[in-house]
This record gives sequence, structure tokens and C-alpha cells, in this order.
Amino acid sequence: KFGRILTFSNQQIAQISKLTANFTGAEMQSLVTEALFAAFAHDRDITVADILDAAKQTKPQIIPGTDVYNEFHTWVETRGIPMA
Repeated sequence: KFGRILTFSNQQIAQISKLTANFTGAEMQSLVTEALFAAFAHDRDITVADILDAAKQTKPQIIPGTDVYNEFHTWVETRGIPMA
């Protein structure tokens, strides 16, 4: 029953993207894990509703335009190591 490859429509992906626009990769991983726990608790596959519910309960740690974001961005520009 579990372990199937799930596909979401473009509209569903747009819903998730809109709600998680400022999320980091780690935050996305965390909310998908939460959504999986919710689905497993009900003995079913994960749904878009599970992901959206988890996203509504997750607050992004760094939001563009805030002082924290600007300070982090400045730190990365001055001390970060380029990946390319």
C-alpha cells in the first residue's frame, strides 16, 4: 500500500509553492515529514491537504526583507564560500 510514487497536478504544486514561497529546503523537508506522520497516523498515503496543513503550522525562519534576512544575506556575501 505504501511506497507508491505519488504525483501532484500543476495546480496542487502551485498551491504548495504559494504557501511555502519563503521556506528553506530544511523547512520543506520538515513539513513533508510532518505531513507523512499525519498520513501514516490515518493509515493512508500523503495528500496535498496533509502538506498544506503542515505548511500552515510551519513558520519560515528567514523571511526576505526582514532585518534577519538582510543580515544573513550580508554575512553570506562577505564570508560565504562560493559553490561554483
